[in-house]
Amino acid sequence: MGCLQKVFSFIRTSCVHMTSEGFDGIGPMTFPLKRTLAVRKNDANIARGMLLKLSLFDPDRVTGRGDEVHFPVLFDNVSLLEELVKALTDSGCDFHIMEGPGLTRERDVPPTPYAKVLELVRGRIDEKLEGLIPASYEKLGDCLILRLEGPPGPFQYIVGRAYMEATRTRYVLSDAGGVSGELREPRMEVLVPPGDGRYEVVHREGNVRYLLDPRKVMFSSGNISERPLIPDLARSLPLPPGVEASADGPAGRRMEVVVDMFAGIGYFTIPLAKGSDRDILVIAVEKNPTSFGYLVRNIRENKVGERVIPVLGDCRSTLPNGIADRLIAGYLGGTRNYFRTAVELSRPEGSIIHFHDTVEVETGPEGLFNLLERMAAEDGRSLSLLGSRKVKSYAPRIDHVALDLLLGPAE
Repeated sequence: MGCLQKVFSFIRTSCVHMTSEGFDGIGPMTFPLKRTLAVRKNDANIARGMLLKLSLFDPDRVTGRGDEVHFPVLFDNVSLLEELVKALTDSGCDFHIMEGPGLTRERDVPPTPYAKVLELVRGRIDEKLEGLIPASYEKLGDCLILRLEGPPGPFQYIVGRAYMEATRTRYVLSDAGGVSGELREPRMEVLVPPGDGRYEVVHREGNVRYLLDPRKVMFSSGNISERPLIPDLARSLPLPPGVEASADGPAGRRMEVVVDMFAGIGYFTIPLAKGSDRDILVIAVEKNPTSFGYLVRNIRENKVGERVIPVLGDCRSTLPNGIADRLIAGYLGGTRNYFRTAVELSRPEGSIIHFHDTVEVETGPEGLFNLLERMAAEDGRSLSLLGSRKVKSYAPRIDHVALDLLLGPAE
C-alpha cells in the first residue's frame, strides 16, 4: 500500500504527521472539536491557499505563528481532508495535522452596535424600556436612521445619542412613517441633530456617490443588491431590438436609449451610466423637484453628464412616445398603473423593461407577469418574461419583486 493510501485509510481514526518522507500516527482521532494544520513557514502561503480553495479554513479561529505556522482547520468533511493531504503532499509541503487548537486562538467577535447601545444606556433609562430599543438601523453616509418607539423626550434622545456613539455617525433621525404620496417624501424626525447643522450626506455604494438629505428625499437601503445589478442585466440579457452589440456588428442603431421613468436622485440611473460598457443615453425623469435637484448634482458628482439627460416632470406626459430601447420602472406601490406609459414610450420594434412592483406573496412574480401580459395584449404587443426575482420583503405577506420583460413589436 502506498504512502497516500495509508494516510487516507488512517485519517479517519488517527491524527496524522506527514512529511515528504512519510507519516506518523499520533493516537486515536475522536472528531472533536478543534483540528490544526501545522506547516513550515516557507510553506504557509501554499497551505493557506489550499485551505481556502477547499473551504476548510475555520473562520472562528485565527492563524497562530511560532516556529511553525498553525492554521485552524474544519474537519467535518473527511473527503476534503483527504484531498488537502494529497495536495499538500504533491506540493512537497512538510506538514502535520494535530488535535486541539495548537497556536491558533478563538477569533475575537466585536460587540454589535446594539450591544454597545444597551451598555451605554444602562442606568440612564428605565429597564422596562430596554425592550423598545431597536436592534436594526439604516445608515446613509454618516446619518443613522432608527425606527424608534417609546415615549418621546429623554428616552428617544438617550437612545439616539447612544446609537450615534456606537456607530460613529454624525446625527440620528427617526423614521416616523416611511414615505408618502406620489413624490415619495420621507417622514423623518430629528432625534440628535448634527453639531455643524449640516444634514446633507454622501452615501457610497461601490464606485457610486449619492448626495442627499435623508430628511427630504427617500433612499431605500433594501435595494442595495438591485442598484448595481442593472448594468449587469443590461450586459447579460438580450439586446433591445435594433441595438447593435458593437461598432462592427450588424446594421442598426448603435446607441441604446434608456428611460428611467422614476429616477429619484439617480438610484438606477447613476450605476447604469457608470457601469455600462455600451454606447447608451439615459433619459432620467423625476417629478419631485427636491429629488430632481439631487439627481442633477449626482450626475455631476459621478461624472456621467455625457450619458444622462435629466428631465423634470411626470413620465406620463413629459417625453415623446416610441423613444426607449430600455425602460426602468422603479416606482413602488402601483407601478402597474404606469405599465401602459412604459409601452407607449417603447420603440415600435420592441424594448426591454425592468419593472418593479409590490405583490402579495401568494401572487408572486408570475401573477404580476400574467397581469402585465394581458395589458400588453390589449395594446397589441406581446410580452415575454426574461427573468424575475424578489428584491425584499416590503410588508407582512407583501414582497417587492422585479421583472425583466421583453416587449414585442407593435402589430
